[in-house]
Formats: sequence, C-alpha cells, structure tokens
Amino acid sequence: MKNTAGVKAPQSFLKKLVCSGCSKNYPHTRVQTLCQACGAPLLAEYDTKAIGACVKPAGLRERESSIWRYREFLPLPQDAQPVSLREGCTPLFVLPREGKRLKLDNLWLKDESKNPGFTFKARGMSVAVSLALQLKLDRLALRSAGNAGAPFAAYCARAGVKSLIVMPKDAPELTLLACEMLGARVNLSRGTLEDCTQTVQTAVLKDGYFDLSSYQEPYRLEGDKTLGLEIAEGFNWQLPDWVVYPGDGGMGLIGMWKAWRELEEAGFIGKKRPKLLFVQGEGCAGIVNAFNAGEDRAETIANPTGVATGLRVGKTLGDNLILTALKESGGAAIAVPDNAIVNAMRDMARTEGVLAAAEGAASLAGLRKAVEQGLVKKNEQVVLINTNTGLKYANLVR
Repeated sequence: MKNTAGVKAPQSFLKKLVCSGCSKNYPHTRVQTLCQACGAPLLAEYDTKAIGACVKPAGLRERESSIWRYREFLPLPQDAQPVSLREGCTPLFVLPREGKRLKLDNLWLKDESKNPGFTFKARGMSVAVSLALQLKLDRLALRSAGNAGAPFAAYCARAGVKSLIVMPKDAPELTLLACEMLGARVNLSRGTLEDCTQTVQTAVLKDGYFDLSSYQEPYRLEGDKTLGLEIAEGFNWQLPDWVVYPGDGGMGLIGMWKAWRELEEAGFIGKKRPKLLFVQGEGCAGIVNAFNAGEDRAETIANPTGVATGLRVGKTLGDNLILTALKESGGAAIAVPDNAIVNAMRDMARTEGVLAAAEGAASLAGLRKAVEQGLVKKNEQVVLINTNTGLKYANLVR
C-alpha cells in the first residue's frame, strides 16, 4: 500500500506489545498471549507520529470501505494480505423518533449488525485471524457466549484454518447452527461462559490450538478499535459528546478509547473525548458495582443472568481498563433490568426500523435511564452502539 505522501510504507507501524498491567514490553514478531509476569492483557503500541506524517484524514476517503482503510493503525505488515469479508464501514445514522421521545436533539446509532456474521466481532476476528496466519498458527479456539462464534468460524473458514468454539448450552440456537455451517467444531458447556474456559485451555494444551478468546492475544482488540476510528471519521474528526456501549467483555469500549488516543497522537483529532456510558444487565453488573464503589477492579459475578446472552460476562480480564476509560472520560456505568432491554428492543424495531439485538437494545435502555437521572443533556450529541442483530434472538421475539 502506498501512503498519501507517495513514500513506501514500512513493514508495519507496530513497534511493540506492552503489558496493560506492569508495562513489560514484548516483541510483536513472536506469538504472544497474556503477560508472563502479571497475567494482564497485552496492548499494541504504534509509531503514531510516523503514521501522522505518512497519511492524512483526507486521504482515507479514496480507500476501500472496510476496516483495512485504516491499515497504518493496524498491526498486519503492509505487504501481507488480510483475511477480510469487507467488515466495517457500518451505517451511522440519526434516530429521530427515539431522540424526540427522549428530548435529545442529536441521537445517533452505529449499527454493527451490518458486519459479516451480523456483529461488530467481525472487526476483531478479521485482524486476529490475519495475524494468526502471519504467525503460522493453523488451529484456533474460542470461548463465546454466542456473539463472537459466527464471525470467528467465518474468518477461520476464509483463512483455511481449523476452528474450535466452546459455548454455553443456552447460547442462541441460530448462532450454534451458523458456527456448524461455517465448519467449526462446536462444544457445548453446561455452565457459564467462564466454565467454557477450561475446555478451551485443554484444547490448547492437548491438541495444539491457539486461544483467540477475549484478551488472550493482543490483536482482536486492534480490530475492535476500528469502531472508534469510524465514529471519528463519520463525524468529520469531531467526536460526539457521549458513546453508549453495551457491557460485554468491554473490548469494543477499550478499543475505542485506545483508537482516539492514537488519532490524537497522529494529529487526526484534538483532545476532546466522548463520555463513555457502559450498560450492563442487572444480573451481570460487576463493572457497574465497581464503578459506583470507586474500585479499580470488578468482583466476579458467579452466575451471570439476563436475556442478553452477550452481556452474561461474570468476569472480564479488561475490567481495570474499562473502569479506567470510564473514569478518564467522565462517563458512567448503568445497570438495566431485562424488561427494559426487551422494551427497548421492541421500540427500536417499531419506531426506527432497526432489528437490534438484546445487547444493542441494552444501550438504548441504559441511555433512557441516564436521561432520567440527568446524566445526558438535551443538546449533547449521543451515539448508541448496536453490537449485533436481533435476528439472533428469535426465541426472545416470540
């Protein structure tokens, strides 16, 4: 790829991997998982000044409509072919009726259900599977509540690598069928998402699989951060006042926060950041509890419950990163009941024509509560994230 200055780009602008806990450095030229010293996730660090000198915002308009238009901000070497299904560049549009109902002048939706696999998880899978190929990995495993399963299977199929997915038995049936159709080997666990971890770890040790589950390697987060890059570009490099994100493992939220820092360092945007609103279900509100108590880490929810399967995360390795981003942004964390999520899912469909998933509807339910509490003001620009499709929830719709 050539940059806008006409100078040949380097192999990659990626410099190193840095532990998010103890700041230990790791080389990106070798396979890496969690920090060997403290067990925290690793984060990719780029030469952002060089990126800013190499490419300018106006130059992106002529590029392809996928996450790979931001190639300089991604870890794959410039001369390597990504594993892509044209993920990203999803719709960003106004919600006029819901905005009027909430008395908000400027309410927007970023609809991630238009991605391959109908979910924002396609972003991270494209990058992670691309890097797995680059590092000569040919057996990939994943634990999933359901949302990440289909895109994981799709990108593994696209790359020609073996895939293993471990999901709870109550994962959405349509997701299970999609994973099997896409050629993945699927194991169902009787327990929670956390109980799936042991099965994946056994496959890693016994069968030579590499774990691509959340935070277990550093590159899914890099794909997820393109959500933040797109929001910035979508508003002509002027960030909104609020971004509302449904509380899964939090990689999308952490990725956006990382993306905006890198954009500022590269000279694409100024210092303004959106306030982040992290929305969880009442049956799995570990981050909300920790945020309200002023804690730096969240306690484990032993039996997470709720209608939104993607929100049933009892513990995330990124809890401190989520809490840090919320505090730094001046944002908030809110828990909503199942009935509020179901009502928001119905309203999004009937008033705005959007078949949002329960997770995406949780964003709207959380915003409604935030408006009631006076956290979000009438004239503020707000972006809701719908992470995936409501078609996955046929049983809930019935």
